[in-house]
Amino acid sequence: MKKFEPTWRRAFEEFIIDDKGKKYIDFTSGVITTNLGHANPAIVKAITKIVNASLLFSYRYPFAEKELLRKKLLDFTGNIFSDVCFTAIGAEAVENTMVICSRYFEGQNRNTFIAFSNAYHGKTLGAATLGDIKRYKSKVLMSDSSRLVKRLPYPSNPKEAEEVIKQLSKIGKQSMAVYIEGVQGSSLLKASKSFVQNLRKWTEKNNVLLIFDEIQTGFYRTGSKFSYLDAGIKPDMICIGKGLTSSLPLSAVLLNKKLAKFTDAELDASTHSGNPVAIAASLACLKEYQSKSFLNTFKMATLAYGEMMKEISSRVNSKIQVIYPGGVFGGLKFDLQSAQKNSLDDFVYSCRMKGLFLSLPIGQDSNIVKFTPPLIIKPKQLKLATKIMLSELKSRGYLLSG
Repeated sequence: MKKFEPTWRRAFEEFIIDDKGKKYIDFTSGVITTNLGHANPAIVKAITKIVNASLLFSYRYPFAEKELLRKKLLDFTGNIFSDVCFTAIGAEAVENTMVICSRYFEGQNRNTFIAFSNAYHGKTLGAATLGDIKRYKSKVLMSDSSRLVKRLPYPSNPKEAEEVIKQLSKIGKQSMAVYIEGVQGSSLLKASKSFVQNLRKWTEKNNVLLIFDEIQTGFYRTGSKFSYLDAGIKPDMICIGKGLTSSLPLSAVLLNKKLAKFTDAELDASTHSGNPVAIAASLACLKEYQSKSFLNTFKMATLAYGEMMKEISSRVNSKIQVIYPGGVFGGLKFDLQSAQKNSLDDFVYSCRMKGLFLSLPIGQDSNIVKFTPPLIIKPKQLKLATKIMLSELKSRGYLLSG
């Protein structure tokens, strides 16, 4: 099938409108950004207000809304962190944590980071080195000569989790930090509560920092406010972004007390970090996340999304694995022996042509089709999306007979 990439003209709530006026149900949230839906009225109002106030840029310098957001973020995360380092994009937040780690351990014999298989932390050099998605890396970054990162398998069962903790004892003595996604954006796998707790115990015992990448999972995407909360632990740093504004580029690093003195706006601010317009959007976004209206809508969306995944799971055959770690996050993993990448692309394009906008396949082998609609999506739209997907899966031989 011919590539089908509609040209976006506008978007609202869970819908995209193309340049021909065709409407699509957005199952991407603009790469897991528009958690509150496209063009959320409260966010649009906040952006308009600050634009009309003629404050469009401030570099690293303080202004009232930035300091207010700093306080609001610390409150939103239960005041377990002591400071906020504002950045512009998720990869920049990850890069900043690497710099902060190097400052914290300066003069000590620690020179590596620990990360996991199939990790995704961004496309910039440091973030891509931490990550494990081959198509985003050069041969140099993938080779054993790149000693900056020690990689461990992301555990998918208790036996693997136990083995990873054992391996940590062998490679961890020269490590500065462990980077982990509570739910991986590329594999959709979720780390178990017991594994994360044991990981936290190990890092505390060995004076290794624990850093949670919450850029995709944060702000209720996988169910909880943040994925680390599911294990009841306190990381040393978290990286946040995407759903932080539900619209504009803004990310941040939240740090605990012992690390707060190793970051400073004069050193760490980039040109557009903490941009006033994005800050205004984030303040409105946080207020919405804490409203009864959103929490009720999110509850209904989560239940309906879970039902959708349950129905698809009951209908597909063994060529597909349905992955649902929680919240409004999941997808289909196709058996590569029965599905080539081109055919998976065709599945996505066919769904788009019928009004369901899906992302192209992701993952190490590009065999996972991810479903991440806005957190405010209506059950009616999820039912229509299910109907479209099942129809396309049936035509390709992925449903049970009968």
